Amino acid sequence: MSTRARGQGFVTASDGLPALEVAAHAKEKEFVIERIDGIFNAGMGNKWNRRYYVDPFAGPGVCRIRETITEIDGSPMLAAKSKFTDYFFGDQNADCLTALEQRITSLTLPEETNVHYYQYDADTAVSRMLRELPPARRSLGLAVFDPWGWDFSFETIAKLAEERRIDLVVNFPIGYIKRNWEKELPQLDKFMNGIGYKEPFLAAMRGDTPGEKPARVLLDAYAHELHQIGYRYVKDNVMVDNSKHTTLYCLLFASKHERGADFWDKVTQRQASGQFRMLG
Repeated sequence: MSTRARGQGFVTASDGLPALEVAAHAKEKEFVIERIDGIFNAGMGNKWNRRYYVDPFAGPGVCRIRETITEIDGSPMLAAKSKFTDYFFGDQNADCLTALEQRITSLTLPEETNVHYYQYDADTAVSRMLRELPPARRSLGLAVFDPWGWDFSFETIAKLAEERRIDLVVNFPIGYIKRNWEKELPQLDKFMNGIGYKEPFLAAMRGDTPGEKPARVLLDAYAHELHQIGYRYVKDNVMVDNSKHTTLYCLLFASKHERGADFWDKVTQRQASGQFRMLG
């Protein structure tokens, strides 16, 4: 396939379906997501009969590491192997969604498993998902927002979280924001839920506030917005760097319950390399 998406490309995987070509650092992200999926279901399976997974940037389900030509499962396939009862996958790319559906269908899932697909942009997909999610009082959810840039609004997260027990994993694109904020400022405002972040962010970018890092300003501002919609526990200890040790993004976790935060601390104690990680 020749389709390109903000610097990312698609290649043909060993199963003949499209795969997303990614750099080696993607392994760290999938390492963390696989473990939060697992502990989420292991820790809550006896308490919640309905455990659902939301992914509005699902992709084709398989990634190929550019440097080694090896294939790894993407977040949707990792989730599908983690015993959620309901899945809600969205992607704007029809080829991605078709490939993902074929791969999910090839798995042996319990008969009672429900899988839904939505070919829309993330904001629209979540609005459609909200019509079909399990009843809020009798279910527990995990949502993964993993865009290339900032292709969704904070309002979408707020709607998803309203009166729901749903933990969040957000790929917070620090590097992309620092490179592109001037070009796409209105969209960044929607992502950040307003303009309150802007003045301190710009001051940090200019160096007007010694010791204040732009990334820290952005993450603190985003955490503040999450606190406003009921997320008491926000973790931003997982920073993913490229081969030049430049931070590309933060895997940000948010939960309304302290047990969710405990789960995150446990699964992020170690990096994919086996080294211990500093917890924040």
